[in-house]
Amino acid sequence: MPEEPHETAPQPEIVVNNKPSPQNDYIAPVPQPVEAVNPTPEVSQAPGTPIPPSPVIASKSKLPGWLKNKKIVIAIISAAIVLIGSGSAWAYVSAYQSPQNVITDSIINAITAKTSIYTGTLSSNSSGMDLKVEITAKLAEPANGSMNAKVTATISGKKYVVNGDAFFDQKGDIYFRVGGLRSIITEAEDLIGASSSVAIKAAIDKLVDKVDNTWIMVSTDDLKTYNPEYADSKRCMDQAIKDLKKDNSLLSEVTNLYRKHEFIVLKTNLGQQDGSFGYELKSSNKAQKAFMEGLKGTKIYKSLVACDENFKIDTSDMDTEDPKSSPSDVTIKLWVSTWSHQISKIEANSKSDNWLFKATINPQYNQKVEIDAPKASITLTELKKYIDEYTAAMNAYYQPYYSSYN
Repeated sequence: MPEEPHETAPQPEIVVNNKPSPQNDYIAPVPQPVEAVNPTPEVSQAPGTPIPPSPVIASKSKLPGWLKNKKIVIAIISAAIVLIGSGSAWAYVSAYQSPQNVITDSIINAITAKTSIYTGTLSSNSSGMDLKVEITAKLAEPANGSMNAKVTATISGKKYVVNGDAFFDQKGDIYFRVGGLRSIITEAEDLIGASSSVAIKAAIDKLVDKVDNTWIMVSTDDLKTYNPEYADSKRCMDQAIKDLKKDNSLLSEVTNLYRKHEFIVLKTNLGQQDGSFGYELKSSNKAQKAFMEGLKGTKIYKSLVACDENFKIDTSDMDTEDPKSSPSDVTIKLWVSTWSHQISKIEANSKSDNWLFKATINPQYNQKVEIDAPKASITLTELKKYIDEYTAAMNAYYQPYYSSYN
């Protein structure tokens, strides 16, 4: 009797390297040596029994898939560095741009600038008289400077204009001149009755002709003729100021002292305008007194006192208590360039019942400065000669009146 065929049990699906294999292509896996932490005892299998999948041995540490991507890791580290750096930069910028630091920087930058140009207008109104002064001042190395001013006065509806100029050089010589005197002096002659005296009018006209729009030089040698003590003191102090500008250690001594005792402080933050920070300022009496006391220990102060013993700082009368509020009729505003911390504008306003004052100054620092020295001038000795002639004429004219009173 023929033997009946046996039914074969279905074979399970075997996964090798995550790929399904057909049942009839089954190949037993080749055992691989695996270092196991807790080895499992070997279990014998009966013939024809399906072989189960190989056990998976867990590794000691398993990273997420995204951490295995080097590009992602580098990007994250780079971002962290940027964020940390940005935080440090922000902290630095915050300190650098703090209002009080900006104010102090601007003052010290003005003191230490190699060159300076100041242009602006000052005006006042009081009891029917309007006064306007337009100025341009320049300071350059090594010790040259100039100032030009146009003064316009309106009195009782009548306008008067006078121009004034000044110049000083590194030798300590000073030059000045006044222009536009003729029209003013002519009216003054009528007011004092000088036109009635030929001698007085001639003396006045001669003096005006010599000094109107004429450079007058006041040299140290000229000063020695009239005041030798003052001439020597001026020469010594001029040299001390030059040393201050040249010697960084002397200058740092003063600027560091100011940073320690900042007496010009913030009152109100005005925000930003035209690339500048704006601040309304006030002063600290206590800090100012401490600064003045500290100056006494600086080399530059000792040098100035050695030049002139009258050049002394006295703080005994200085108040250390700050007022609870500054006078509402006085305001000082400072505008400072956002990043360079150079002063871009200074505004001052003051008013009372019968008086109004306004000033606006626009500085420029460390720019090219050209200052032209006077090409021709008269000396102080020559000027004195003309003044003596005028005085003699005045005395001769009024002598009879003086005698009658005696």
